[in-house]
Amino acid sequence: MAAQQQIDLLSLLKDRLRGGDGQAARATAVYEACCRVLESESPSSASLSVESGEDVWRPCIVWLIKNIPGLLGEPEQQPADGARAGEPPAAGLPLSELLNASHTNLVSFFKELPVVLNKLKPTLLEQAGSAADNIEQQLRLREWQETLVSLQHISNKYKDLFWHVQRSCSSSQPQQPLLRAGWLAFLVVKAQLLPGFPDLVSCLELLVCVLALLLASTTYSEQQLAALQCGSPTAIEASGRFSLLKALCIEARVDYGKAKALMPQIEDAFWGSLGQAQLGWLPQPLPATLPHPQADKLETCCRLYVEGLTSKPQQLSELVLSLDEAYSKFLATQGEIDERDFLLHDFGGLASPRTLPGADNAAAAAALPHQAGGPGTLSSLAQAATHAAAAAAAGGAGSSNAAHSAQQHPSKPPLAPPAAANAAGAAAAAAARRPLSIGLQSPLPLMQLGHPGPATPISQAMGSVAWLKNTVKELALQPPSTVQRHMDAAGADAGRILSERVATAAAAVFLGGGVGAAAGAASRLGFPELQQGVAQERRDEGIKIYWHVLDTMLRAEESRAGLPAACSLLTRWPFHQCLLACCFELVAAAYRMGLLSFPAIPGKLGLKPFDLSKMIGPFVKAVPSLPRELKRHMFTVEEKILESLGWAPGSSFYRLARAAAGQQQQQQQEAFAPAEPEPPLPKAIGAPGSPLPPGGDASARAVLHDHCRKLLKLAAFRLVAVSHGLDFSPMEGEEVLAAVHEVLGHALYCHTHLFYGRHLDTLLLASLYGYCKVNRLHQITFREIISHYKRQAHARQEAFRSVALQRTDPGLVTQATGDIIAFYNAVRESVLLPFCRLR
Repeated sequence: MAAQQQIDLLSLLKDRLRGGDGQAARATAVYEACCRVLESESPSSASLSVESGEDVWRPCIVWLIKNIPGLLGEPEQQPADGARAGEPPAAGLPLSELLNASHTNLVSFFKELPVVLNKLKPTLLEQAGSAADNIEQQLRLREWQETLVSLQHISNKYKDLFWHVQRSCSSSQPQQPLLRAGWLAFLVVKAQLLPGFPDLVSCLELLVCVLALLLASTTYSEQQLAALQCGSPTAIEASGRFSLLKALCIEARVDYGKAKALMPQIEDAFWGSLGQAQLGWLPQPLPATLPHPQADKLETCCRLYVEGLTSKPQQLSELVLSLDEAYSKFLATQGEIDERDFLLHDFGGLASPRTLPGADNAAAAAALPHQAGGPGTLSSLAQAATHAAAAAAAGGAGSSNAAHSAQQHPSKPPLAPPAAANAAGAAAAAAARRPLSIGLQSPLPLMQLGHPGPATPISQAMGSVAWLKNTVKELALQPPSTVQRHMDAAGADAGRILSERVATAAAAVFLGGGVGAAAGAASRLGFPELQQGVAQERRDEGIKIYWHVLDTMLRAEESRAGLPAACSLLTRWPFHQCLLACCFELVAAAYRMGLLSFPAIPGKLGLKPFDLSKMIGPFVKAVPSLPRELKRHMFTVEEKILESLGWAPGSSFYRLARAAAGQQQQQQQEAFAPAEPEPPLPKAIGAPGSPLPPGGDASARAVLHDHCRKLLKLAAFRLVAVSHGLDFSPMEGEEVLAAVHEVLGHALYCHTHLFYGRHLDTLLLASLYGYCKVNRLHQITFREIISHYKRQAHARQEAFRSVALQRTDPGLVTQATGDIIAFYNAVRESVLLPFCRLR
């Protein structure tokens, strides 16, 4: 089966290539090289192996080959004329066709793709050279996942709206063909008007308009009209007519005025696509208007009424066929995934569990056993949090407690002083009492996330948008008077320079490669104002939020330290970059903008994710009215930075680590000397309270320790979640958790290099297994630990299936990967086991 699939997929790929025999031979060579790498990496445990086998990773290889520029020897090209901005370059083989040929489903493919990419990255970089320097960004994996998840939500909402209308008026129309016609109409119009990675809110507005357009060609009996009016009394206009569009907007929580303004463009796109089909019952040319026969009672917001469009079976059948043909042409030339499947199949598995509605309703108590003293008890969480709080005393480098601990155990992080321990215990107790999703977000949401309520992804998004619009409606695009006062005090040109930089940053995010990039494509189709207007609207909302939050922060700083301190803050551009990133992230999260999914915005502003982590907490505090879902998003962003992005190659963490180790000063002193290769990265940053290396920067080290303090706090929560249900007998669960947390802290401070380019969960799982191994808890196997880990909302297969084993230093380019067992075997004797034996 595997050999036959290999031949079929290779043939399918080579048939679609445009570069002749040479490119086909190159594709075969790259494909076979990648297969050899994956076939040679046999997992150390059955629990670490891919669940779907070669049926999944072979199509992953083909998709990578056809989408990575330069891999087949062709030069990287700009999108051809007519290609929509925001889409991957056309590669001649839609992903849906590739999955059908390999009998693979979309969910399995996108779950396996990151693992395959991690394992193959060294090979792909070797084959493609510098053209593949940033593979993840070129493949746009984040954008694909966000867009497909949004499409699943839109599909669910479409079916809810459709059946709501059908039930309300007890319609006798053919329901299944009409259901399909509505979805096809949405896809055809979306392909014309929206970018390749549209946001959820724009899709929902389009969906409501398309459904209203189809219903506008339906006639209703007096009884049906009465039922509609009774079901949506607020949809009755001042004229006494019932508005179909308004009723749908109310049900979907879409802004009626905006939807009404979109209708002319959507009508032009819809009827234009049907005009090419030469349908006998469709007037040619289309008249300017065809009023609805019930226009005195019904407000359709549409200019055309086509009799029998949705009620006559023959016309409805031809409508479905023509729309299907129009979408098929789009898929063959510009598409990647057949979105028609979303009407009949559920692809909800594409969504990350940490973003699902209700995921944060799980009580922390659910992770606690019923027996006292078992794993995950409150005392163990308190004890783990006590160790996490140790780094909170990082400023206490001169603390006698810290110094005494460092003298007794120089290889261990110092314990927190009693006050910090009590505070940590209280925080842990609060964590156990509050309904907190362990692993869903950083533990920081202990501060006023608010009570969860019943919600769907659509209602959450529309609620966030409503809050955003209500917040900015009274705000101006210019700095408020209080900010202007601080600008005047900071210097003559301070206000002008800052305003210009803010405008430039907003344009870079929302107009340069964001949603505004689709304006060119929209112009090609005759709708230049649609996406350009969306981009400008969201840019303005981001700027307004920024000035509003800046005003709050400047007031607080002036109240705390006086006007000079506030003026000093105003002149620090890195501070403004981080604040702008948080404000723009808020706008992108509210609208579910896949093109700007994190960390796209920091990248557009010249920031690294690590830079942003220091701003998230103060930012959330500065916006007390922030809705629960947007708070959750901001803390999830921080969690992603802590667990992996802060450790990624190129992170600002490494610049600070060099400064803390004294390397940066040495480089500055030798600035005029001949260029020399960078020295290796520091192996350890040192525990709080340990001596600072000669020439080390104390402020840089303080920032690193603050990052580590947050990371250990997050690790304490995750450790409780992962260990729930594990049998640590004859040891007490709380004893094991506290000891494992200390092992992890030892690795973080004294062997920091183990975290470089890796995931927090990798080190957490290895530490847990290592401690159990040393203490002869033979019932705890890696297979069981991984099994428990897979159930967590934050679980990532890359954390245990494709771990970096060999990397360059200082570049951190991965040269070899393996599973977590191979990683554990590589570090156990030198790092983990010696410290575990001390415990």
